Amino acid sequence: MTTTTTPCDDIHDRYAIDWELCSPAAAAQWAQIDTEADAPWFGQWVNPFRRIVLAYIEGELRVTRCEDDQELATELHRIADWHREHDRWKGIDPWNDALARRLADTGAGRLMHAARRPKPQPRP
Repeated sequence: MTTTTTPCDDIHDRYAIDWELCSPAAAAQWAQIDTEADAPWFGQWVNPFRRIVLAYIEGELRVTRCEDDQELATELHRIADWHREHDRWKGIDPWNDALARRLADTGAGRLMHAARRPKPQPRP
């Protein structure tokens, strides 16, 4: 896992990232990580296809790239545990079934909002 942090002088709040990543085109790949700490100065997102966790924290972008699904699930569980201890964990909010299934495949399925979890697929 590698994490880089970069100051971003051209982004002044998390909503610029929300509008980009949660747009119809990008929402197929990115899910919002929903917590009580969400505010203009703080937000988090995950792309389970590319195994990236993105955080906007007070004017900086933190990008965490995970090597495999297990590493991504471990990082998402770490984030959830931190928020459970320090504020309130709400859940990961995927925008479509394919994204929800991909998150479930990584091992982070229980971290999604219950209403967004993929429905069990019938066996052929």
